[in-house]
Amino acid sequence: MKKTALTLIAVFMTLGVFAFPLKELKEGDKVEMKNFTYASGAYTDKEDKAPLKVLLLWKGDKRLSKNTFEEFKQFCAKSDVVCVSVELGVSEQLEPAENVIYASDNAKMTDSWGIFTLPVTLVLDGDNKIIHGIGFEGQYKAKLEKFIELKQGRISEAEYNNITNVQGVDKTVSRLPEINFAKNMIRSGQADDARKRLEGIDTASLNDTEKTRIAEAYFMLKEYPAALEVLKGIGNTVPEVKFLLGYAYMQTGQFDAALSQLESVKDIYPRKERIYYALAKIYYEKDMYKEAADYFNQCCEIVIDF
Repeated sequence: MKKTALTLIAVFMTLGVFAFPLKELKEGDKVEMKNFTYASGAYTDKEDKAPLKVLLLWKGDKRLSKNTFEEFKQFCAKSDVVCVSVELGVSEQLEPAENVIYASDNAKMTDSWGIFTLPVTLVLDGDNKIIHGIGFEGQYKAKLEKFIELKQGRISEAEYNNITNVQGVDKTVSRLPEINFAKNMIRSGQADDARKRLEGIDTASLNDTEKTRIAEAYFMLKEYPAALEVLKGIGNTVPEVKFLLGYAYMQTGQFDAALSQLESVKDIYPRKERIYYALAKIYYEKDMYKEAADYFNQCCEIVIDF
């Protein structure tokens, strides 16, 4: 029993120390710092372009968060990096602290970041891209100080690893949060960044659900050949996958293959208007105008049904 308990504690500690503390963000992602709300003149272009910034997300009604905030203030008072504190809990009036800029998340930007638990500390570079993330851990202030010293060239990588006992951890985790975040980026107009994120995912290692979702992301980017390639690798061809396959074939001009997929699920696929529209378009492209008109009329009947 004791051995089992110790094993669980060890696993928990490993996850707590080494797993990135946000589910929907990772190193390399950009944080729109100007979307936070600051006091007038507190955060300007000068701060935004600083080579290093430290962002603390915490809750004033949680003891562990408050303790981390106290250590954060001590770190900032002796540091020359830009320090930003965002309290996500009780929004209490905070006493001014040396070299700490207070901000609030009125835009609810952090709601989509997938925060596992608070506090969370992010270190950002001059482009506001994440270069390091820290959840709740022991020796918080010391580890943060050493990472900043590493980035400022004051200690070597070997010295940093020796001090912080950093070890590589093989994390076999779902890629769905990463894929969903890329889809949200596309919706918000960050298509190029989303594309780079998607290109970094090895689709061969994904399960069928993850392949389906990444194919949807490629659809959103109108990259139909890429979507088709992913969908062909799905073994479990449920109606949703057959529809997506048919749609991808249609968008790449393979109309017979598209018809084979779509006709096979037209009676069971729940989104009838989508499948009728696709079938109408395919038959139109094949110069089969009667069939195209029939499916287009069925599509219209569903769309304008009161």
